[in-house]
This record gives sequence, structure tokens and C-alpha cells, in this order.
Amino acid sequence: MLRCLVLYLGVLTGYGTIPLTISENSSENFAHGMCSLQSHCGHMASKGAGTPQIRPGEVWVVNIPHLGTHEQSGIRPAVIVARVTKTIVTVIPCTGSLAALRFPFTLALAPGKRNGLTTPSVALIFHLRAIDTTYLVRKIGSLDVKTLAALRAEARKLIG
Repeated sequence: MLRCLVLYLGVLTGYGTIPLTISENSSENFAHGMCSLQSHCGHMASKGAGTPQIRPGEVWVVNIPHLGTHEQSGIRPAVIVARVTKTIVTVIPCTGSLAALRFPFTLALAPGKRNGLTTPSVALIFHLRAIDTTYLVRKIGSLDVKTLAALRAEARKLIG
């Protein structure tokens, strides 16, 4: 049986304090738990077995490892763009900093019951990346057809 340590970390991205369960016996730090009321997503983490159903347009809370660079990292919402393999997905990370709209290849996302966001967010299309599905914490919602089409159009402009 794994012993776990629960840590409360203040996330620098402005999404609130998130309790994390980190296994002492694992080299991977998986974020499980529940976001605070001030967070982007106030839902309890699902700890189901097996590979979850993952579809383009879904919004997931992800835990992107910090690389020490200017890339987006940490616990944040992200939009699934594609499922590449059983264990790899392409995502567009989001931020709660509306100042990011000054950059090209971004898209404003209004919070809503369908997408699971509780604060205005910005999809950082220029930070498009592939991640292992082990970094997916939980699904919080999905984009509506119109917003997903706008996101894909911006992504096509980015990659040509």
C-alpha cells in the first residue's frame, strides 16, 4: 500500500490553492484532490481505473511538469486537441491571466457550466503540446461546437 502525503500548494497561476496527493514511492507527481472555491474548477478528482475516454474539445485539469522555461506548466485547465495514441494527447493549456490575450494565437474562454471553467480564461494556442495521459487529472467539461471551431481555426493559422 502506498503512503501518501497531502500538500497544499498555492498555485502561482491564480487558480487558488489545490490539495495534491503525492505518492512517496513514485517518481511521478500526480495531482489528485479538489480545487478550492477560488479555483478554475471546483470538482473532486476522479480516480477511476484504466484509460479514461478522452475526446477532442474536452477541457481537462492537467498537471504539466515544470521544465524551468517559459512554457506553461503546473496545474491548469487544458483543451484536448487530439488523442495521438493510447497514452499521448495533444493539448492547448489555458491561463487565468487575461493579459495573455495580447499574444497572437490565443482565444478567450468564458466560464460556463458546459466547459467547467469558473473564471475567464485564455487558451494559449501557441503553447500547443503533446503530453502523456498520466498528466491528465480530471475532465471538467467540454467546449461548445462554435468555440472549438474557433480554437481549431487559430491552431491551423499557427501551424500553417
